[in-house]
Amino acid sequence: MFWLPTSDEGSLIDTRESPPVIFEVLKKSEFAGEITTQRVSGEAPLSMSMRFTMDDKKDMAHVRNVKWQVQTGSGWENVADTPGRRGLFLRRVFEEGVYQVRAIVTNPAGIDTYSETLTVEAYNLPDVELVGSTYLLPGTTQEYSLEINGTPADSNEWIINWETD
Repeated sequence: MFWLPTSDEGSLIDTRESPPVIFEVLKKSEFAGEITTQRVSGEAPLSMSMRFTMDDKKDMAHVRNVKWQVQTGSGWENVADTPGRRGLFLRRVFEEGVYQVRAIVTNPAGIDTYSETLTVEAYNLPDVELVGSTYLLPGTTQEYSLEINGTPADSNEWIINWETD
C-alpha cells in the first residue's frame, strides 16, 4: 500500500494497492575459498573426497552451481556439474597418474570463481622383497639383496636406503 500525505496536515489522501514485489540481492563478486582434502597422494586406485571450502560461510547460500574439472593430457575434463551447495563436495577414484583438480563455483550473478588447482598423485606400490637370511647371529655378516617386482633392484632406477636397528 502507498499513502500519500498532504503537505499541511499529514493526513491520508489516497490509498493504492500493488502486487507484492520480490527483490533478490545478487552477490556481484567472486567467492573466496579453497579446495580441502585429507590427502593428495596414495596408492592407486586412490579414492578421494574433497570440497570447496568457503572463507565466508554466509556465501554458501549464494552458490548457484559448482563444476569440478580434472586436467588430463588433453585438457580440462568436466567430472561433475551440480547445482547448489551439494556440488561443493566431490568424491572420485583416481587411477595411476598425476592429476590437477579445480572447482568452478558460480554465484547468482553468473560470476565464476576458479579455485587454485590441487595436484593429486595416484601411484602403484612396487612389490619389494628382501632376499637373504632371516636370522643373523651376533658377530656374523650376511649379504642381502633387494628385488623389486621380481627383479634385482638397480640402484640407478631406485633410491635404496639401508638401515640397521
